Amino acid sequence: RRDSHVAWCCSFRHAMALHRNSSWVVPYLESPWVNVMAALAPPFPSPESSASGATWRKFTAECVGFASVPAVLGLIVAASVLVRSCMRKPARSGSAPPRAKALRYVSRIAVLLALGGAFALLSVGRHGIHMASEKVGEAADDARSVADLGTTLSLSAKHAAHTVDVMTANCTDTDVQKQLQGLQGVLASVANRSKSFETSAARLPHHLDSARSTVDKVKGLAILGLALPSIVSLLCCLLVAYLVRMTQKNRSSSGCCNSCIVRTMGMFIFAPTILIIALATSCEYFLASATGSFCKGVDTNVLTYTHHFARGFTYNVTSFYITGKGNNPLLADVRDANSSLADALDLVAGIPIGTCLDQGVKTGVNQQLSKAVDTIGAVERIASPAHIYPYYTTVVHEEVCATFVSSVGWLMLSQFVLGIVCLPVLACMADAFFELHAAARTRMRDQPEPCPCEPLTGV
Repeated sequence: RRDSHVAWCCSFRHAMALHRNSSWVVPYLESPWVNVMAALAPPFPSPESSASGATWRKFTAECVGFASVPAVLGLIVAASVLVRSCMRKPARSGSAPPRAKALRYVSRIAVLLALGGAFALLSVGRHGIHMASEKVGEAADDARSVADLGTTLSLSAKHAAHTVDVMTANCTDTDVQKQLQGLQGVLASVANRSKSFETSAARLPHHLDSARSTVDKVKGLAILGLALPSIVSLLCCLLVAYLVRMTQKNRSSSGCCNSCIVRTMGMFIFAPTILIIALATSCEYFLASATGSFCKGVDTNVLTYTHHFARGFTYNVTSFYITGKGNNPLLADVRDANSSLADALDLVAGIPIGTCLDQGVKTGVNQQLSKAVDTIGAVERIASPAHIYPYYTTVVHEEVCATFVSSVGWLMLSQFVLGIVCLPVLACMADAFFELHAAARTRMRDQPEPCPCEPLTGV
């Protein structure tokens, strides 16, 4: 027993070490379910047919078709366990003392299934949610950087325009004044474009921070909600194992009290738990099936549905970052401002040094315009497809279409076997064990003890 206890402790420590560094197991957990759900999932409705309610009803019915199987089986099994728990069989006379070996094996299998589903959910599901949250946070940081650069660009354009306005007001040379007025118009265009970009960029960090905050708030409840049926099942298995252990250890116990406890558990714990697990498995299959259907052609589905429901600016931005073709609509104001800055630098270079423009002022204007050009270069680097597309790939392709589907798939499988097979078998075997134990104890109490003064039979 001591060696067995040491072995279990070592296995537990090893499992905890693997849980802390579970990246090795992620590819093995993800690949099977991604392929299975992609094969089983029905075709996702196209944007052209999505306007029809019949199309969505058909798609929902196809997803619900297989998803209803665990719920129906769970209802039948839960009703069977409930009926058996309400029935009271008479104790069988002459029954031999029961053995708990098979019961222990079933209990251990149920515990392993509950722990396996929880491990898959924690190692794959929590990892995926954490990675998605991190990527959204990194995107929010980049958006803040772009917003700050937009503010810097707007301020540089304003300072340069203010300097030129002062020079134009104080200039008496007609020819130079015309050049400065032309520069004023160009810088006004730069200032307007910069202000427009600053306003647009300032909204991005708020939206991304809200998305990350929502993910962080929901992830704990989502993981707990998905794992709750497995946790309840694990507690049921541990309680049954404890009652069996105490019955075997306490030789004076008749087992009737424990039998009543198990029957009560069958009515109020086992049957509801089986039904809850079956319903949870059905919901998990529906989610995995719908997500797998969408992920069959995820890029195409994202583009077509964005074009169908959003159109215009949102579609153009989405299409640019997914396909990498065309111009980035987010940087339209920046491109126009950059073109105007190039014209402004040429105009400043063409204005002669004189009473209207001395060398120090000209150098200052050039520095302000060059700073604005550098700022635009930094904005273009952050907003480039090479920098933004990995966020989309990680969140959509890797986390939603791989991690989410696989974690729900493994959890669904473990909960199905646990709720439809192991828990009912465990409830029936535990009930039978305590019945046999009670019958054996009754037979031993009713058997008369031999008189020490009389010879034993057969001697």
